[in-house]
Amino acid sequence: LQAKPRLHLEDLKLTASLTDNYQKGKLEVEANIAYRLPNASFKLEVRDSEGDLVAEKLGPIRSEQLEFTLADLPVAAWSAEKPNLYQVRLYLYQEGSLLEVSRQEVGFRNFELKDGIMYLNG
Repeated sequence: LQAKPRLHLEDLKLTASLTDNYQKGKLEVEANIAYRLPNASFKLEVRDSEGDLVAEKLGPIRSEQLEFTLADLPVAAWSAEKPNLYQVRLYLYQEGSLLEVSRQEVGFRNFELKDGIMYLNG
């Protein structure tokens, strides 16, 4: 059994890709939040492997779904040779008090299948 606060994360979907000729990153965030409380807010952080902050977004939680995109992120592409991973943390707050933290690692890459050939990052 696991006890959770009334306001908690039910599901987090992160979609990371590359833009600007594979030079910048884009992170699409979809989060389902259980139970909406007044004065609830979130903070999302993206950090590199050294722990340095790459991007941050803060805002109120107005519904059970959070959806937003972070664009033009200064990231290094993920590949099998260089598996650059970034830590994404989503913090949920109620009236300034931290209720929950969720962590996921993502790699920024593009994958395509053209004429039966697989392409990674171009």
